[in-house]
Amino acid sequence: MSINKNDLLYATDPNVENNHVLQINRLKPRTTVIPAQKSGVYYRNKEESSLLLSLNGDYKFLYRPYDDNPDFYTYKNDEDWDTLPVPSMWQFFGYGECTYPNIQYPIPFDPPFVKVDNPVGYYRKKFTLDKKPGKTILHFSGVDNAFYAYVNGALVGFSKGSRLSAEFDITNLIKEGENLLAVKVFTYSDATYLENQDMLMANGIFRDVYLICTEATTLWDYRVSTTYNSISVNAKFEVEKENCEVEFSLDSQKIRLPLCKNVCYTFELENPKLWNAEEPNLYDLSITLFDGEKMLETHSKKVGIMHTRVEGNKFLVNEKPIYIKGVNRHETCADNGRAITVEQIKHDLELIKSNNLNAIRLSHYTNNPATYEYASLLGLYLMDEADLETHGAWTAGDQGFLSKDPDWLDAYKDRVVRMLETNKNEPCIFIWSVGNECGTGENLYECVKICNEFDPTKPCTITQDKDGAHSAFRLIGYYPMSRIAEYPDDGRAPVIAIEYAHAMGNSSGTLKDYWDYNYTHEHFIGGFVWEFKSHGFYAKDENGKLYTKIGGDFVNNKYHWSNFCLDGYTMVDGTPKHTWYELGNVSFCAYVCYKNGKISIKNTNDFTTLSHLSARYEIVEDYTVINSGDMKIPNVLPHEWFEADIDTTIKNPQKGKDYYVNIRFYENDKEVCLKQVKLDISTQKEKFTPSPFSYCTSAKNKVLTVKGDNFTIKFDKGYICYYEKDGVVIIDKPLSLNLYRAPIDNDGITNFSIWALRHIQKWNESLIKYFKFHLADISISEKEDKFTLICNGKFEAETFYKGFVCSIVYEIFADGVIHVSVKAEPFGDLPSALPRFGFCIPMPHSYNNVTWFGRGKRESYLDSIANAPMGLYSAKIEDTYTVFDVPQESGNHENTQFVTLDNGKNSFSVSAQGNMSFSYHDFTLETLEKARHRNELIKDDNYNYLYIDYKMRGLGGKSCGPDPEEQYEFHPHSFLFSFVISAKDTEKAYELCRKDFGKQTKALSDTFTYVVPSQPRELVDCRIEEE
Repeated sequence: MSINKNDLLYATDPNVENNHVLQINRLKPRTTVIPAQKSGVYYRNKEESSLLLSLNGDYKFLYRPYDDNPDFYTYKNDEDWDTLPVPSMWQFFGYGECTYPNIQYPIPFDPPFVKVDNPVGYYRKKFTLDKKPGKTILHFSGVDNAFYAYVNGALVGFSKGSRLSAEFDITNLIKEGENLLAVKVFTYSDATYLENQDMLMANGIFRDVYLICTEATTLWDYRVSTTYNSISVNAKFEVEKENCEVEFSLDSQKIRLPLCKNVCYTFELENPKLWNAEEPNLYDLSITLFDGEKMLETHSKKVGIMHTRVEGNKFLVNEKPIYIKGVNRHETCADNGRAITVEQIKHDLELIKSNNLNAIRLSHYTNNPATYEYASLLGLYLMDEADLETHGAWTAGDQGFLSKDPDWLDAYKDRVVRMLETNKNEPCIFIWSVGNECGTGENLYECVKICNEFDPTKPCTITQDKDGAHSAFRLIGYYPMSRIAEYPDDGRAPVIAIEYAHAMGNSSGTLKDYWDYNYTHEHFIGGFVWEFKSHGFYAKDENGKLYTKIGGDFVNNKYHWSNFCLDGYTMVDGTPKHTWYELGNVSFCAYVCYKNGKISIKNTNDFTTLSHLSARYEIVEDYTVINSGDMKIPNVLPHEWFEADIDTTIKNPQKGKDYYVNIRFYENDKEVCLKQVKLDISTQKEKFTPSPFSYCTSAKNKVLTVKGDNFTIKFDKGYICYYEKDGVVIIDKPLSLNLYRAPIDNDGITNFSIWALRHIQKWNESLIKYFKFHLADISISEKEDKFTLICNGKFEAETFYKGFVCSIVYEIFADGVIHVSVKAEPFGDLPSALPRFGFCIPMPHSYNNVTWFGRGKRESYLDSIANAPMGLYSAKIEDTYTVFDVPQESGNHENTQFVTLDNGKNSFSVSAQGNMSFSYHDFTLETLEKARHRNELIKDDNYNYLYIDYKMRGLGGKSCGPDPEEQYEFHPHSFLFSFVISAKDTEKAYELCRKDFGKQTKALSDTFTYVVPSQPRELVDCRIEEE
C-alpha cells in the first residue's frame, strides 16, 4: 500500500508560521473601554460594571504536544478534560515546562518557521446570557502565544501579539441562553521571533477575558489631548439610534451634545493643575450616552495634563527638568507567572512609590491596563514599551536581523500602533519605546516616526540607539563609573541608564556612586535599575519545603540560563533585598553632602519644595546621641542647594571616639529616611594598659595551653583551638584563616554554568577555598602582664606557590582578653581580585543573639553602605543575613567596631583594632556554597560560624555589568589586621574597641624567612625581647 506523507507529519497551521498573517477578524486597536451604568468604574474595578460579563474562572482544558484536535470547538462532551483557571499560565499548573533561554530563541532560528513540536492548549467555557445585547465585543487582555477563538462552533478570529489586547465582534455569533467559547493557544508561532524577552517563558490565557455587552449605539473609541490650559476629547461612536445625546463631563464642567459618529469638545481650564510624579493631579472625565433621559452607558477616565520633551541635555516634564529615579519591572508572580492580579499590581506600584522612585520602564511589553491606572493615581512615570524583542537574532550574526528586514515591517508596526492606540489616554506615560534589544534597523526607525507623528507630546526611544541618532536620548547600560565619566556634557541629548545596577542575587553595588554623579552632572538624569522583582516558579520538595525553580530545574530544558532571571531588587516572593533599601536611600529627595565642615543638602525633587518634610538632627558620639534638635528645611526650589543649620562643632572630642551627624527626615510624623555623615574629627585612642595576672603554660602533643585564674586557652598549629572562661567552654573547635566566600552571582556563582565563570574560575584554579596555614616557626614571650605567642608560616594552597606569608600574634591579658594581629604579605600568582581575608570562628549553637556597633541594621558591603548607618544594633542570628532564592554570601556588616554574641547567660565578643567586618551564620560556608535552592540550605546542628574579616570584596554587578569599582575591590597586598577577643559583654567589648593595643611591629618580624619544615615542629621556648 502507498503511504501518504501526511500520515507521518503533523499538520502545520499556515497562519501560525506566517509573519504577514497578524490577525483574522481582530478589531482595530482602541483605548481600553469600560462601559458601565454608573460612574467611577475603571479597568481596575471593572467587575462593578453591569455591561461587562467576566469570562474569567475555570475552563475545561486539554493540553496536547501538537494540534491534533482541530475540531475541539464542536465537541459535545469535554467531561474528561481537566480544569484550568483563567487567567493563568499552564506550565504553572503542571502542563509542559517553563523555558528560560534568555538571549536565545526557544526554537531554531529560521523565521518565520517554528520547526519544533508546538504544544497546544485547548480551552472551553460555557456562559449564559439572559438576553442578547445590541453589541457584544469579546475582549482578550493577553494570550501567549498565537490563538484562535470560536463561539458556538463558529470561528471568531485569530491573533498574535501576546502582551497586547485583542477584541472581536461576536454580536452575530452569540445567542440568548447558553453559549460556548473555545480557544486554541499555540506555544510558538512566527510571533515568537518578536517576543524574545528575558523572562521565564510560559503560555496560556494569562490576562482577563470578558464580554462588553452594550446597546448597538455605543462609544467605540476616544482620544484625550491636552494643552497647558485645556483638555480636549475626540470621541467616536457607533450610532444605530437617532436623537441620542452624549454628555462630556470634566470635574464640575458638563456639556451635552447631539450624538453622531464623531463628537469633539474642548474644556478650557483656568489655572489648571498639571500632572507629574510628585503632584499627580487628575481630572475626572466621563463620557455618557443618553437616549432621552435614559442613560445607555457611561465611561469614566482619570485624565491629566503632562507634556514631555528633550531640550539640549535636559529632559523636561511640563517644562521642568527631571531626574528619572526608575526601575525596570516585568509582570511576574511566583505562583502564576505573568498572570498577575490587580491587587498584586497595586502592591508592586505602591512599594515602588514608597521607595522614593518616580518611574517604571514597562520591560518589555505593554502591561495590564491596571498598571497605567495605578501609576497615574500614585504618581509614577511610565516608559511604555512595545512588545518587541529580537535578542536571539544574534545567532544569525545581528541582533537587528529582523529589524533590518522589510518583510517584517508590518509585524513591527502592528505592535507599536496597538500600544499607542491602547494607551494613548494614559497621563503617566512620559516616553514611548519601540522595543527592547532589537538592534537597529529601518523597521525600528519607521516605528519611531509613527510614534512621533502619533504623539508629538512625548519623546520616543530605541534601546540600542546609544548615541541618540534616531531617538530622543543617549542610552547607556551596565557601565562602570569610568565609562560613564567619558560621556561629555556637550549639549547633546541627556543620558539615561536604560538598565543599570543589576540585582542578580546579592548585588547592585555602587548605587550611591552613580547617584552622586547624577546629582552633580546635569546631562546625566538617572535611569532604571534592573529589575524590580525576580522571576521564579514556586515548588515544594519531598519534605514540603518551598523553593524556587530556576532554569535547569525543568526536566526537558536542554538549554537554559540557570538563575539569571533571579535578578530583582525584591525576591520571588516580593521580599525586598537590602539593596532595595539602598536604592530608596540614594533616591530620596534630599541629597546630603558633607564637605569642609559644612553639611549641604540638595532638593532633588523636580517640581516641589521639601516643605512636606520635617527633620531632626542628632550629634552622635560613636553610638550615643550627645546633642539633638530640629533642623529647619527652607523653602528651597527643586534642584537647588541649602546649607543645613547644624552646628557640627565638637568642643571636647573624646579620645578614640568617632562623631556622626544623623539627619532624620519625617513625613506626617513618620520617619522616611536617615542620612548620616561622619565628621572630620580625628582623635587617638588611649593606649591599653595591661594589668599583672598569674598564669601558667604547658605543651602536650604539640598543643600549647595557657591557663589563668579564670580562663584556659589552647593553641594548635597556629590557631586558637580552645577557649574557656569562668568554667564555660566557648570555643572547642579551631579558628581558621579564611580567604573564600560562598560566591555571589557577580563572582560567577558555581550554579551558573552558561555564562563565563568570571572570578570564581580563578579562585577555583588557585584553590583559595582550600588554603591552609602551615606553621613554620613560633616565638613565645612570658611577661607578668601578658603572654605572647607568635606563629609564623604561610597561608597557602597545598600544591601551588601562591598565598600569604603570615605572622599571627596572640597576646593574652588578664581575664582572658586576647589581642590577635595578623601581618600578611602576598606571594605567588594570586588572583587579581580576592573575595575576603579573615578568620572563621566556630561558636556554640546556643549563641544566637547578636549585638554590634557598626553598620546596620541590614547587611552592608563596601559599595553598598548608604542605607546602613553606623550605630548599635541587636538581632537574632537568622535576622543578620539573607537567604536568597539561590543561596550565596550574605550578612556582611562593614565598619564593625565590636560584635558580641550571647546565649542569654554568657557572652563572647570581638572588638576591632582597625578595619573589620563581620557576618554570622548558622550553617557552614560549604553548605551555603553547595545549596542551589533555599530549601537546601541546612543549618548546622552543633555550631554557628562567626566570620571576622579584614576586608570583604564589594558587590559590583558583574553578572550583567561591571566588577566592583576599584576602591571596593580586594587586591592582594600587604596589610596588618588586628582585633581583640574576649568573653565580655557589650559594654566591655565597646571599651576594648576604643583602646589601642599597639601594632607589635617587632614581634611581627619583618625579617622572617619561611622555610618549609619536613614535619611539624615541636613547641620550643623561643622567647623574644620587646620594645
